[in-house]
Amino acid sequence: MIIDSEAFKELRVKNNLTQKELAKKMGCVQSNVANIECGTQGLSMEVFVSLCKIYKEKPEQILKKLKITIH
Repeated sequence: MIIDSEAFKELRVKNNLTQKELAKKMGCVQSNVANIECGTQGLSMEVFVSLCKIYKEKPEQILKKLKITIH
């Protein structure tokens, strides 16, 4: 999935999470979060589902907030 990397970062910051904290909740390493935020890495379906759970949002809300494009 291709996302708006700035929107990804804004959502993390609005939820008062560091990259390291979000990575731990996602089950990955901090560098993965950094790569998503700088646009060099997209989202897998697994990560997308994790974000819905972490932020307690419905999938369509996360799709809209992150301006996700599915290819």
